[in-house]
Amino acid sequence: MTSRWRTADAGRVTSVLALMMGAWLVAGVSGQPPGMQAVNGPWFEDITTAVGLDVTHRNGARGEFRIEEIIGAGVGLVDVDNDGDLDVITMQGGGAGPHPNGTSEPMARVFRNDLRVEADGSRRLRFVDVSDRAGIRAHGTGMGVAAGDFDGDGFMDLYLTALGSNALYRNRGDGSFEDVTAHAGVDDPRWSTSAAFADLDGDGHLDVFLTNYVDTSASPGRPCFEPAGARDYCPPTRYRPVPSRLFRNRGDGRFEDVSEAAGILRAFGNGLGVAIGDYDLDGRPDVFVANDGTPNQLWRNQGGMRLQDLGPLSGVAFNALGRPEGSMGIAAGDPDADGDEDLVVTNIAGETFALYANDGRGGFEDRRAEMGLARSTAAMTGFGVAGLDADNDGTVDLLAVNGGVTMVPELRGQAAPYRQRNQLFRGVLSGRSPAPEGGARPGRFRFEEVLGAPAGPALAPLGVGRGLAVGDLDNDGFPDAVTTDNDGPARVLRNTARTGHAWVGLELRQPGPNRYAIGATVVVEDGPAAGRLIRVRTDGSYLSSSDPRVLVGLGDHHGAVTARITWPDGVSQRLTVTPGRYVRVERAE
Repeated sequence: MTSRWRTADAGRVTSVLALMMGAWLVAGVSGQPPGMQAVNGPWFEDITTAVGLDVTHRNGARGEFRIEEIIGAGVGLVDVDNDGDLDVITMQGGGAGPHPNGTSEPMARVFRNDLRVEADGSRRLRFVDVSDRAGIRAHGTGMGVAAGDFDGDGFMDLYLTALGSNALYRNRGDGSFEDVTAHAGVDDPRWSTSAAFADLDGDGHLDVFLTNYVDTSASPGRPCFEPAGARDYCPPTRYRPVPSRLFRNRGDGRFEDVSEAAGILRAFGNGLGVAIGDYDLDGRPDVFVANDGTPNQLWRNQGGMRLQDLGPLSGVAFNALGRPEGSMGIAAGDPDADGDEDLVVTNIAGETFALYANDGRGGFEDRRAEMGLARSTAAMTGFGVAGLDADNDGTVDLLAVNGGVTMVPELRGQAAPYRQRNQLFRGVLSGRSPAPEGGARPGRFRFEEVLGAPAGPALAPLGVGRGLAVGDLDNDGFPDAVTTDNDGPARVLRNTARTGHAWVGLELRQPGPNRYAIGATVVVEDGPAAGRLIRVRTDGSYLSSSDPRVLVGLGDHHGAVTARITWPDGVSQRLTVTPGRYVRVERAE
């Protein structure tokens, strides 16, 4: 998040854009794939007011331009009461003021999803504020929310990050939470941003990887100004970076800090985003950290809870000019359907969003221009980002929420001069062919921005976008989204991309402490999504937690499909499922 925060970087931005120009001339893939139905009307509809999600983030800005004011906050989509639909967790900043019940505002609120399916099949979505019942009392400048069942009781727990003390809340299973931070030993008094639950040592218990940002205890020195001379926020490079932390789950409700033994204290960075995946396909989960203005890290899992940073060697630490970028949000997935996980990383205006394509061995190539992201994002500062098949045609689309960290020149003098529009990119995959072993060979993939009327009014408003969580809020088989703005409202975006395409949803469950099978992967072997690897995860995006269910678009393939599940311990199984519904897959004892 640094390039426009330093006038010395003007030449670098110009060089990066010049470098991209030639690649923009690469021929793209256009048009609707044969047999696929185009989206009629807008892809998303803003239904925030109609569903009752009335919450506004306040950053507590008082004209002092403290960096923590402009960074938060995230959002979570979590089925906290196990009733089969996704509830919403919103994070609050340092300036919310008093709570309606007379107490001070906690740093998180909980909204229960009261989804009703009527006799005619229509779905009524409504959110009810149950924060008082939930019992989340932690205070401070809230940042991110991570979800995972750390104690294996079948209910999703919450890890909340903040500037100051973090909080681990155990889900009691009755709609309320218990603060177990002190007993569990997972606090960090520094400025924590994103967190992720994953079984990094293979013992079946979910550990916690925590990213930290910068040390704000020391002044950044002289004030910072934007090019026209107005006071503005200083870049993170004016502060001292701090390392990430890794907490190992002991299986008895407590964690131990294994950061030093794991090796992650050997590389500091301004951590903002984290996404865990098996990037080298060796059967062990690795950790990618998006660092703001410092080299990104790819922590390769060597086994035994030992991690090695291969960011520079793997090709994800720097841009094409050998410089770190202002990395914030992460979308990890397999848009080119070649069976490994690629990375989309949002950056600051002038740098463009990055797309690191995986070679299947943990080596990455920066293909942002070839895959259509460079030109469309050159003027954007992106935060939350997620891959989703919004139209269920079998290819991955991309949703990104944007908002400045320095004044947008065109908005100079306005009350909120950091506002930008959000973006939707349609994924286009062509040139696929059947493979002798079944499924399909990878084709050529490209993102194309959805603009104008198809994007619709839901994506048109300017805002200071930060958090993004994706999930099927109304269980209709089409992914929806909840976004947050810094010092602005949360928004519910309902998917209206009705195409008639088929879909199938999988909810994975297994015995033992990792009940939700976090880290398992699914590959569907039929239809347009054949060969694409999908990981069971809640992490990624920016400061946010998304739906762990696996939702696969099948396009015009309406027949039964075969899904290959690889459980977290590497054991695989195949099953045949019928489209048009969610299927609970219980692993046998």
